[in-house]
Amino acid sequence: MSQAPQSVPDLPPQPPTAPRPGASPYEWKTYRRATRDYARSQRRANRGYGPWGSGLLFAILLILVGVYYLLRNTGALPWFPDDVFWPLLLVIFGLVVLARRAGY
Repeated sequence: MSQAPQSVPDLPPQPPTAPRPGASPYEWKTYRRATRDYARSQRRANRGYGPWGSGLLFAILLILVGVYYLLRNTGALPWFPDDVFWPLLLVIFGLVVLARRAGY
């Protein structure tokens, strides 16, 4: 039997509408909770899709490490010390993760 290809999950409903002016604190609390739930459902719906989904970032990181050690072992990078590489790689990886969480 052939299975249908997996598609992008359905988008959640529209964001909640803001309460009317002079609404009670309970209405505002309910609105904030619904807005938070909507934002979470948006993040969950988009998880794993796009250019960085499915471990692409990890694959690129492994390729970069492999290329670095290949160039280092062939003598093409004698001027680039090993003690600078790992902290630099961790900083770049951290910046990418932060930018990804911020939506860039």
